[in-house]
Amino acid sequence: MAISYSEVRYKNFGRCLKIENAFAEVYVTLDIGPRVIRYALRGGANFFFEDRARAVFHDEKAMSDYYGRGAAWYIYGGHRIWISPESLPRCYYPDNTRVRYEITDAGVTFTPAPQRKNGVAMELTVALEEYGTQVTVTNSVTNIAEEPQEFAVWALSVLTPGGLEIIPQNRHNTGLLGNRVMALWPYTDMSDKRVSWGKEYITLRQDKRAQTAFKLGMDNRRGWAAYAYRGALFIKRLPFVEDAVYPDGGMNFETYTCANFLEMESLSPLRTVEPGKRVDHVETWCILDDVKAPRPGDFAAVTALVNRLIE
Repeated sequence: MAISYSEVRYKNFGRCLKIENAFAEVYVTLDIGPRVIRYALRGGANFFFEDRARAVFHDEKAMSDYYGRGAAWYIYGGHRIWISPESLPRCYYPDNTRVRYEITDAGVTFTPAPQRKNGVAMELTVALEEYGTQVTVTNSVTNIAEEPQEFAVWALSVLTPGGLEIIPQNRHNTGLLGNRVMALWPYTDMSDKRVSWGKEYITLRQDKRAQTAFKLGMDNRRGWAAYAYRGALFIKRLPFVEDAVYPDGGMNFETYTCANFLEMESLSPLRTVEPGKRVDHVETWCILDDVKAPRPGDFAAVTALVNRLIE
């Protein structure tokens, strides 16, 4: 079957555009966000977290002071666009209104209301291939302020609980110099039992019983991360630009997990963006079926999986 598009109502997220082919389905919210709220094999389990209870939100005084009385940001789940470096309230724009969309030969472009307070306008373009599960996701931010702004485009995929993330470590030979850069957040415990550190890979397990959060950033030169869940594998491919300046000390990839979900986050280079200029940050996703997840820390099995399916 060719690609089809239809407006549907999905759970308590309101109207969504359903994009599907014979292999995969993608749902993007139209009443909020936008969020890519569902990405799955056709009829299969959703790889994205869905916050149906609206349990993850920010509505503190700083939000009301900045955006107006009663302002609240909800994670909702799924995939979203932000700008980095992270700050509150700026990043936590209350994107709770309708989203316009346009279907073109290049995919579907979703356009929320511009963030006048922050001086940015965002667009999300989603293009599903006719054959297979691959999706190209273009995350775009335009500076609509009257002065230059420094930011990076930040693309966050919030994944369903219960899976195992595989992160590749750099392996290029730098001789006597270091070949990888990492960032750790104040709450990150390197002895956390959810994470296993290997020579070429890191695995991070999402645990619904976890009491604390864990966050790691890195210069991911190999350009991918993966998440194994219910017999399938989600692969997120991301760019790395040599000699570019990245946020958070040089991070083009960050991951975060807590009791509710796990995030796989990619970032564009940090740059000064002139008024009226736009920055595009492109990822590709795919889902592979019938993939047995390795045990956490079983790096022989991880290596075999990567060699067979990813690299």
